Order: sequence, then C-alpha cells, then structure tokens
Amino acid sequence: MKLSIITITYNDSEGFSRTLDSLRVLLGAPELAGEWEHIVVDSSPEINSSVLSRLGSWPLVRIETPPRGIYPAFNLGLEHATGEFVWFLNGGDRLLNVENLRGLLDSFGSADLVCAPVEIYRNGKFTYNSHVKDNFSANLMGQNNLCHQGIIYRRSVFDCVGFYDVSYKLAGDYEHHFKCFFNGMKAGVFAGAIAQYDRDGRSDNFREVFGEYRRVWSKWSSNLGKQMYFQNIFIGKVYFFRSELMKSKLLYPISGQLKKLWYRMNR
Repeated sequence: MKLSIITITYNDSEGFSRTLDSLRVLLGAPELAGEWEHIVVDSSPEINSSVLSRLGSWPLVRIETPPRGIYPAFNLGLEHATGEFVWFLNGGDRLLNVENLRGLLDSFGSADLVCAPVEIYRNGKFTYNSHVKDNFSANLMGQNNLCHQGIIYRRSVFDCVGFYDVSYKLAGDYEHHFKCFFNGMKAGVFAGAIAQYDRDGRSDNFREVFGEYRRVWSKWSSNLGKQMYFQNIFIGKVYFFRSELMKSKLLYPISGQLKKLWYRMNR
C-alpha cells in the first residue's frame, strides 16, 4: 500500500504552508513510514521555494509548471503518481485526522474509491460538514455533492476510465465521477472526516459551475436516461435557486439568515 498525495498550488504560499503543516504528522506515523509520497504541482515556484526548503526529509516530488488550470494540474500529478492510492489535497486544504485517514485506507476492500466527509471552513471558521450518501449516484444528483478532498481513489481507476477532462474549468471532478459511475467503479463510504477545506471567503462562481453541470448532464444524457436526466435538471435548478438566494446582496439580511440556517442544518 502506498498513498500518493497530490497538491496543486498557485500564488498561495500561506495556504500551501497550512497544507504542509497538516501533513507533517505523517512523518511521525510509523504505520505510514515509507508508505506515502507528496506530489506537488507548483505553478508559482518563485514564491514557494522558501516554503519547500524547510521540509527536510519529506517524500517530495515537485513538478514546476505554468498555470494551466485545476484539471491539467491534476492530470500532471497523476502522471507522476506511483502509489496504489491517490488523494488530491490542494494548497490550503488540510489533513484533519491521521487515524481516520488510516482507517479509510484500511476500509477499501474491493472498492475503487472511498468517499468521506469534509469539514468546510470559511475565513478560518467552521461552517458545516459535507455529507456523503451511501448510494454513489445520489451524490451526483443535481450538483456535485462530493468534495475531492474527501475522496481517495485507487490509481487503477484513472487507468480504467481516463484522466480529467480539461475542457472543464470547475466541474471536471463532477464529470469524472459520472465517468466512474457509468464504468462500474465501486464507491465505498467512510464515516470519519479526513480533511478540512477552507474557502477563505472567496466568492464561488456558482453560475459558471452550474453551467458546467448542465454540460455534464448533456454529455451523459444517454446513460442517464430521460428520468434521471430531468431529475438532475429539476434538482439542479432548486440548488441554483438556493445559491442565488444565499448570495444575493439585494436580499441581505435575509440571504445571510438563510445561509446561517443552511449551515446549522448541515452540521
């Protein structure tokens, strides 16, 4: 068993440092000694060199590359991954619990990928936990309900279904999960959270995201069938409307109250 942790980073040395600090615990975990590698796809080496110089005996594979987007960077990391398992933990994301990480790896069995909850933060404050449904397809209904920080794949998945489609800017992982589902990949669920994801107050471009979701549904419409295709369309509109309400400055403070209520419901 070997775990390849792939981190992409661009112009965020502070967030990248937080990711590295969270992974330092793996150096002292005897059960993982020699069983992990860290592949860093670095699109801003001029600001990260000082951060990386402090690592010491780190199982590091550093790939310097111009910034070309999330999914080209993911694919580049995959090309260099030598582990049996792959985990995408980007700059700013953090390992939450090494015991849960080990437990998830031990729980794989015959699964091709295992999904776990993620703690979502904003501006350094906990907002809610992402939830994973037992049925893989239910996590794809209407929007992407799976955080990539909470998913570990067998490396063989990418040999079977291919790498990420780089024509997507924001929903390439969502499209990839449809590809996994319709190619018969078995998805397991682990109850314990393994990662923290801090959105750092950045405004999510949800309109562009949902536009890419519609592209995904259209691409896989023949596999989905009419009923599931239109279910995605309907549920996607509900999620879009919810996002519109919670982000509307015109409706504040109502939008702020809706957002707080939704956070409390999901904790």
